[in-house]
Amino acid sequence: MPAEVHLLIGLPQSGKTGALLDDYRRQLQRLPLGTCLWLAPSGRAAAEVRQRLVGSSERAFLAPGICTFGSLAAELLPRLGVTARPLTEVFKRELIERIVAEMAEQGRLRYFSPIVGRQGLIDLLADFISEMKRLEIWPEQLDEAFRRGPESGESPGRRKQTPLPNGKHAELIEVYSRYQKLLTQFDLYDAEGLLWLARDCLRRTIEAFGPADSSPPGRGQGTDDARRTDRPLHRPLALRHIVVDGFTDFTRTQHEMLDALAQIAEQLWISLPLEQPLRRKDLFRKPQATLNELQRRHKRMEIHHLCRREGPRRTAFHRLAQALFSPPHAAPPADESADGITIIAAARAGGELEAVAARVKQLLLSGVPADEIAVVFRLAPADDSPFAEVCAAYGIPASVELGATLGSSGAAKFFVRLLSMAAHAWSAEELRAVAANSYFRPAWDWWTPPAAAAACRSLAQLRSARSIEQLREGLSAMAQLDDQAEAGGAPPGTTDRAPDCNKDRNTDRSTKGDEEDNARERQRLERRAADAAIALKLVDAVGALIEEIPVEARADQWPTIFEQLAEKTGMLRVCAEPAATIRSPAVNDAAAWNCLLAGWRARTQLDARLGRGDQLLTRGGALQIVEELVRCERLPPAAYPAGCVRVLSAAGARGLRFRHVFVAGLSEGAFPLAQREDRAISPSEYEQLAACGLPLPRRGDQSCDEMLLFYEVLGCAEEHIYLSYPAIDETARPMNRSSFVDAVENVFGAGKIEHIALTDLRPLPKSDQPLSLDQWRLRAAADALDGRTDLLAALIGSAPELRSRFAGRQTAAAADSPPFEPGQSIADAFEMLWLRSRPTFTAAEGIIQLPMVRAQLAEMFSDRRTFSASELEAYAACPFCFLVDRILELEQTGDDAIGADYAYRGRLAHKTLELLHERIARRGRRGRSPLSIDEAEWQKLLDEAFREASALCNRDPPGSIAEIAHRIDNRAVRRWLDGYREQYEDYEAFWEKTTKRLVPLPALFEAGFGFGRSRNPSSAAEPLELSFAGRTVRLSGRIDRIDEIRDGTKSLIVIIDYKAGRAGFNKDEFDLGLALQLPVYCLAACELILADRDAVPIGAGYWQLREGGFQHRKMLQPYSWDSDRPKITDEWEDCRSRLPQIVCSLVEGLQTGQFPVFNSDAECTGGCPWSTLCRINTIRALEKQWTLPTIPPERPRSNQNRADRTK
Repeated sequence: MPAEVHLLIGLPQSGKTGALLDDYRRQLQRLPLGTCLWLAPSGRAAAEVRQRLVGSSERAFLAPGICTFGSLAAELLPRLGVTARPLTEVFKRELIERIVAEMAEQGRLRYFSPIVGRQGLIDLLADFISEMKRLEIWPEQLDEAFRRGPESGESPGRRKQTPLPNGKHAELIEVYSRYQKLLTQFDLYDAEGLLWLARDCLRRTIEAFGPADSSPPGRGQGTDDARRTDRPLHRPLALRHIVVDGFTDFTRTQHEMLDALAQIAEQLWISLPLEQPLRRKDLFRKPQATLNELQRRHKRMEIHHLCRREGPRRTAFHRLAQALFSPPHAAPPADESADGITIIAAARAGGELEAVAARVKQLLLSGVPADEIAVVFRLAPADDSPFAEVCAAYGIPASVELGATLGSSGAAKFFVRLLSMAAHAWSAEELRAVAANSYFRPAWDWWTPPAAAAACRSLAQLRSARSIEQLREGLSAMAQLDDQAEAGGAPPGTTDRAPDCNKDRNTDRSTKGDEEDNARERQRLERRAADAAIALKLVDAVGALIEEIPVEARADQWPTIFEQLAEKTGMLRVCAEPAATIRSPAVNDAAAWNCLLAGWRARTQLDARLGRGDQLLTRGGALQIVEELVRCERLPPAAYPAGCVRVLSAAGARGLRFRHVFVAGLSEGAFPLAQREDRAISPSEYEQLAACGLPLPRRGDQSCDEMLLFYEVLGCAEEHIYLSYPAIDETARPMNRSSFVDAVENVFGAGKIEHIALTDLRPLPKSDQPLSLDQWRLRAAADALDGRTDLLAALIGSAPELRSRFAGRQTAAAADSPPFEPGQSIADAFEMLWLRSRPTFTAAEGIIQLPMVRAQLAEMFSDRRTFSASELEAYAACPFCFLVDRILELEQTGDDAIGADYAYRGRLAHKTLELLHERIARRGRRGRSPLSIDEAEWQKLLDEAFREASALCNRDPPGSIAEIAHRIDNRAVRRWLDGYREQYEDYEAFWEKTTKRLVPLPALFEAGFGFGRSRNPSSAAEPLELSFAGRTVRLSGRIDRIDEIRDGTKSLIVIIDYKAGRAGFNKDEFDLGLALQLPVYCLAACELILADRDAVPIGAGYWQLREGGFQHRKMLQPYSWDSDRPKITDEWEDCRSRLPQIVCSLVEGLQTGQFPVFNSDAECTGGCPWSTLCRINTIRALEKQWTLPTIPPERPRSNQNRADRTK
């Protein structure tokens, strides 16, 4: 005899579950073991029922039989003697991917062909198949509906034929059909198929053994003599009492399972959320349709209506349950207060999560148990979701509905990168990423943190290398120190550019690389060669590891290969170590690694079932599978731990009870959920297919379903409901909230519900009590600035002298508490702010104060050192940049784009002009003017000089990235030199006009001083010495060109320095130490290089090669031309007298460690690689000024003698 079917209806939280649970408890005590069954919509709902079952009873219950439809099927099939092979979601996608690949290869995909091979297509098809199977719509039914078209209002005999378009639909049906055939062929069952199988087996069992009244009494055991020999089915459980609670509707399969269960049970109780009489038809459309279907299937079903229960719940909740989503004007706003309902408007989506977490933390601190709080989102959150991270930051114990994906594991991502190097040609950037990864810790004796840093420095200079061959070639060239030193340039494939602290001087300084100190350059090259040797060793070692990986192997062999690779790289050892951070990571790396291997082995078993176990997988194929597993496979969620705040989806929260419920993320389009656009079948096609008679949801059904889901979520709360949404985005623009929030507010009217507006974009917490480490840090900093240092002292836990420094008084913090690293960082930051608040530059802004460091600097820049003018200019321009670039020698990192190599361009231009003038000189007398030869000969000599200079400067391997980049530089320099002849015409015209008759001719090229013995006979070995106040500074340099006019016994000279960018002499810049080059060159030329010629400098200027030529308007003019003879200028008198003091002051600053963050160029950050390090804009706001160090004046005799000689 079929069971008695009872339907219990009532509003959410009207006591349906409690009434059914009380009766279920009595039935468990009365009936034999295993004869009671409770079906819940989700695993969490089932766990909640179990908790409530034992929570209010003093008795224990064995096998209470509380489960879901899915777990019932998994338990029922073995009892019926059926072995099912389940198909996980990941392997379902694998099957679909194989089907798509086969159809594409056969030319069966045309509509979807543009996106074949993309994961989005697999997601699309998997969702489509799952939805069709959930609704039990078969491929044949879809095909028939597509062919028949929508039904018209006419009679069946006169149905209008309007077939739908079938280009896309035919491919969808074929994929679906092939998928089903594969499942049938290999006896595989996906989630929907397992439920179908359980239903069919249950039906067959009932047919074989009869209904429940034929079962003998007992404790739920079947009788062996009742079996049929032709049916391999066993007697199922002798169920007598069944409860189905927490559902709003049932799928067709679930309905049929209930029909079958009703045949073997005595009582079947079903509950539905429904009001009586029905006023809100849209809200309860789905439960009402379910009621109609149950009445159709169970003709004798009894309906029981449960009125609203009385209890401690607030009247506002009762009003909300009665009036929410009522038709317009059917339920006017209530007069009672909305006590127990709060709306939170926050700034930014992240700010909303923090606001919710802060309110949850306050509830926990007030004594509310964690498992009586729920935070509900529309979609299921995961362990690696932003809110899970916020909970960890606030110290909130949280149980999240979904486990994190393997992609959230750092170890899994590192292994994918490592395997990618084995599958593809790896580049320097990929190797550098692996070497710098904390999971890369091989057991090589030579691999240490300093070695890793050295290798990364070298690999950063070879970012253009795209193969292991280019890597080895570039690193080998960098490691050959002698070749680099002789070439005088950077090794192949690298860039060696000066920092761009002053944009206008970037190309100027790069063209003077020869002025660097030889010893310092040698040391730099030695370090670079040592780094390159380590990087080369790393390339060989990693290459050997990858070579051990077979090119192809069977699928069952790859897990062993993976484990060996992970072991040799040290990844497994790192995974086994405890987390070194304050906050635990969201994903356990060891668990993620085991899950990855387990997923691979399960896939191997699937391949064996499909008859593909012997197929070989290449490295690329293995990488593709691992990437899919890492992207889609999830770690199992926590098993509903007690004492945790529940973080649930709206569907997962349905039917549960909590004292406090937070409904978060209520922005427009989030809840109700906006209709998806990325579906295989468009909404209009869904409407047409539904018109064909298929059980597809209509457009209005989704809106009603969302309303009911929200209504049920609100019904979970017993004491307080919090509705939160982001009111403004990161740019302070307003964001629309969900219409459901408006619906809740309309129930009570304006101003009745408590509103909390947290729309301040500033991160400073409003509460005086910090609720997280971040809030503690921010609040402590804010209070300390106001003179209250209690929080800061507790955060630091030590250093009372710091507290007294900041606030001028002691606090009550425990002196013996251990120092806390974040707190110590705060203390350091406050100390820096305190130092920066001083009127002068301090240690926080580059002033070195440690005596040991200052002693080293004094030794490094002692009087024995030979300085260059450009070196001192660089220090004067930006002392902090000088410290970072030339003393600390930090490596610059940039993008992979090929840019201009200004150092190379400068060397090439200098060398070309030197060779060009040598060829011109060989054509006639020494120093012959370039204008004395015709245009054709000029072009010929220029071409010859340029080719020779290019061969000397560009020594990169042919075909390498660096060599190709230098070809581009060659073209740029060649364009500059094309205008050189015209520039020279303007140069001669200027001097003819100035001197009335004389024109200076090129005489000396690359004439150096202070470098010792040189191959250039015009160079002077001794340096230029400048003395002031008892201090002598030695200077060296190399003058690009000296032009000469022989006037009797005197030699009138012009000093020329080639530049690619804008440049000129400025007296104000000279006073600041920014324009020392030309005055130093003038003195060196007169006193050292041309000392035997009684040289008189009539001009010193820059020659702009790119445009403009000789800058005579911005030149330094030591002597003017007056009455056919030179006359010393006042400017030169002042420069000559002040130069020693300026130079000695700069050296004094270097020796005493003065490297302040100061630059007179307001736009210095435009191209400087250290702009994010110095934070100069912050310091400029303090309006501090830096001047050259003061040295007591003393008129040195040597300078007076020099003045006498140059008059």
